[in-house]
Amino acid sequence: MRATAMGVHHTGVTVRDIDRSLEWYRTMFGFEPAVLVRGDEPLAPEIGEAIGVPGARMHYAFLPVGDGGDQIELLQYLDPVGADFTLSNKDVGATHIAIRVDDCVAQYEHMTANGASFRRPPIVLEGDLAGVAFAYATDPDGMQVEIWQQP
Repeated sequence: MRATAMGVHHTGVTVRDIDRSLEWYRTMFGFEPAVLVRGDEPLAPEIGEAIGVPGARMHYAFLPVGDGGDQIELLQYLDPVGADFTLSNKDVGATHIAIRVDDCVAQYEHMTANGASFRRPPIVLEGDLAGVAFAYATDPDGMQVEIWQQP
């Protein structure tokens, strides 16, 4: 018998500098960490084994998004240090975070005024997703962050 899926708890994003990323998400969306851990010591062996990075040292933070329990987890590996993000949307394993907003144009203008880089201004879809507005920005590490407005 399998368990019942209850929802998505969080989306994890590995970043180069947690403080820079925290500031970006705070400025762009007003997100404040509910949990912030500075990992000066290696993770417990069973945790390192479970995440596939034995002996890792890392900082991490959980950022609540909205009031439904959704969260973004930011992870900065101090040791070992990983490679920079180089995937594009077409590459297997490439991910993005889509953040629901109540006004896509206002959020786009706020983010642009605060230095965010977008591919293009928001567009409104037709067809099966008629009325949805969205736009793609990049965070400080080049990860895709989508703003999404339901009709």
